[in-house]
Amino acid sequence: PGPVLASWGRRVGASLLDDAIAAGTTFLAFGNQPVTLPFIGTAFQPTGAPAVPTTSWTDSGWVMSAVLLMIVMQAYLGVTPGKLVMGIAVVGDNDARPIGLVRTTLRWLLHILDSILFIGYLRPLWNAQHKTFADSIMATVVLDTRRPRRHRWFAAGGDSLVDPGRPHSW
Repeated sequence: PGPVLASWGRRVGASLLDDAIAAGTTFLAFGNQPVTLPFIGTAFQPTGAPAVPTTSWTDSGWVMSAVLLMIVMQAYLGVTPGKLVMGIAVVGDNDARPIGLVRTTLRWLLHILDSILFIGYLRPLWNAQHKTFADSIMATVVLDTRRPRRHRWFAAGGDSLVDPGRPHSW
C-alpha cells in the first residue's frame, strides 16, 4: 500500500482555514480598507464604494509575518496552520518529504493556473493522484497525515512514512 492521499474536502477545508487566518490578520492590521493581495498584486474594493488609496500587504509587519510563516511552515514542515488542523501535508511525490522554500513558493504561484475557471482546484476530484495542475508541475502530492517525513535538512533517521529502502510509486 503506501501513504493515503488527502481527500478534496480536506484540502478545501485546510485552504479555507488558511484564508481565514490571512483575512483575519489583514483585517486586524488594516481595518476595512482595500489591500493588495500577496503574489497577485491586485486589490478588491467593495462595489459602489468610493475609490480610496490602496494599501499593500507589505505595509504591515503582521501581515508579512503571517504570509512568511505560512510559506516557511509548508516549505520545511509540509503543513500550514489549516493543513495541520485538517491533518494533511504537502510533500514531494518522489520522497514524501516537504519540498523546501523555492518549490513551495513556485507551487503557490502556479496555483494561478489552478484558478482559471477553478478547473485546477477541481482536478483532484477526478485525478487518480488527487493532484492540482500546480501539484503535477511541481511533482508534489498532498497526503492524509499529521506527521510527514522531515525535510531532508532535518532528517535524522526514524522518520519513515514510506520505506526508505525501496523506491515507492504512486
